[in-house]
Amino acid sequence: MSEPLLLLAAGCLVGLTPSFASFALSPDVVLFLFLPALLYWEALTSSVREIRTNFRSIALQSTSWPPLSPSPLQLTRWATAGPSPSCSAPSWLPPTPRPSPPRPCPAAS
Repeated sequence: MSEPLLLLAAGCLVGLTPSFASFALSPDVVLFLFLPALLYWEALTSSVREIRTNFRSIALQSTSWPPLSPSPLQLTRWATAGPSPSCSAPSWLPPTPRPSPPRPCPAAS
């Protein structure tokens, strides 16, 4: 089994452990502590030959995933939790029709 899959499985197990349910990690810690260390390690261990070989895949993933990944996440959140006051549906979905108020009956003459 590959190392990233083992790390993913370990992270899921730790995240589902009840004793870690109240643990919160600040985004600043991730941005300023973990991300530079990971990028530095990858810069040291990656080779230019591998980057050239995989350039097409790297370019496609780096340009297509950022705009495409929020749509399924938002759609899943909307389908499971229902519409929220700030955002009732993804903007690319047609609006939900609202029922019109009942019309008064015309007066009989």
